[in-house]
Amino acid sequence: MKIKSLMIFIVLLFGITSCAPSKFYIDEGFSGMNPKASLIITQVNEIDISQDYELYTLENLRKVRNLFYEYQRAIFPSSVKNVTKFKSTITSDYKLPPQFEKKEFIVNEKEKVELLVPKSSIKYENEGIFYVLFFQDYKIGFDLEETDTSDPAKTLSTEKLPGLNPQLKPNKLYKPLFTIRTKYFIYDNENSKVVLAGNAVIKERFTPEMNLDNVIAESLNGLAKRIFEKTPFEE
Repeated sequence: MKIKSLMIFIVLLFGITSCAPSKFYIDEGFSGMNPKASLIITQVNEIDISQDYELYTLENLRKVRNLFYEYQRAIFPSSVKNVTKFKSTITSDYKLPPQFEKKEFIVNEKEKVELLVPKSSIKYENEGIFYVLFFQDYKIGFDLEETDTSDPAKTLSTEKLPGLNPQLKPNKLYKPLFTIRTKYFIYDNENSKVVLAGNAVIKERFTPEMNLDNVIAESLNGLAKRIFEKTPFEE
């Protein structure tokens, strides 16, 4: 009886897992990467920054964005190298800027991603087999995410309306976060096609008492993991 119950549990678990929506688009003809391949990570030159509450002045927000630029360039290639099979992760300039065209990729039944992708193979200073990681619509921000609680005392307060008896109204509780939102895709430069694409959202808890440098570093590590986890590129 126990064996039968265990088998039923395994079947149900497999069914739930297999029905989970995909987190990324992957080219149907892509079977795996060349073990000698390197990854070129394009520089992120434009980042939007926002905040849901009065945390920083506009000047300090600009400083945070500049700090993030530095960490993106200094830390992210190593973050990617730690979770992938690429021979190396590097940055490189175009010999000639590529031409781009708009394309749409289906992530799952409820999600798609629209991107500007190269029309043809890109000329780089480096030679050899390589893939290119692009980012688009890159955004960072200090967000407030609404949370639930099972304690009624924390979720209800009394509201006295004119001419009426006091009424209970729900209080909203929020969790402060540092968030990265971006579209991404990996371009197979040898075969001139997109092999992986998706939307990524990374959330790290952040309060003014915390070290922002550490939170940014953890966010970038999380972004690298999110892009490559359960893909053919994962270590």
